[in-house]
Amino acid sequence: MIKFKKIGIIVSIVGILTIAASAALYMQPPQPIRAVDFAPTELIGMPVVFKSEGEEAIERTRRIHAGPVLYIQDAAIIYYGPEMHQIKLWISTYENESMAYAENEKMRDAIVRFAKGYWAENLEEMTIDGESIYKTSPHPPSSGHYHYFWADGRAIFYVEIPPALQEMTDDIIRAIKG
Repeated sequence: MIKFKKIGIIVSIVGILTIAASAALYMQPPQPIRAVDFAPTELIGMPVVFKSEGEEAIERTRRIHAGPVLYIQDAAIIYYGPEMHQIKLWISTYENESMAYAENEKMRDAIVRFAKGYWAENLEEMTIDGESIYKTSPHPPSSGHYHYFWADGRAIFYVEIPPALQEMTDDIIRAIKG
C-alpha cells in the first residue's frame, strides 16, 4: 500500500512539473519579429533599391513623425524601383496584434488631428480583400504621391505610391500583404 502511495506521489509531482513547464512556455511574451521579413524581395517587378532596418530604420521613422513613435519592436524601410516612380514601404512590428492595431488607429487619429490641410481632410478608409486600408491625400499635395497604411498581425505597413502607379494600388498592396 505504501508503495502505491509513493508511486502516486511521484506521478502527481511529474504531472505538476509538466503542467508548470507547459504554462511557462505559453506565458512567455512573443519573440520580436523582424520587420524586414515582411517585405517582398521585389514589388510588382521592381527590385529593392534601398533598405534600412533595425535601429537605423526606427530612428528614421522617429525623425519623419510629428508625434511620438512608441512600442515599436523593429522597423524596416524599403524603396522599390527607379527614383522617378519609386514605391516607398515602411514596416514596423509590435509585441502583439492588439498593440499593432491600436497604434495604427492612433496614427489615423493623429493624421486627422494634427496634419494640416488637404492631407488630413481627405483621409479615407478603403477596403481591399475585406481589410481596411487608410488612404491619405497626396503629401505634399503637388507630389501626387498617395500614402496608404494598415495593420496586419503584429505589423503596421505604410506605403507611398507615386502617381504613375496609382492604378496598380490594389495589386501593390496585395503584393505587400503576400
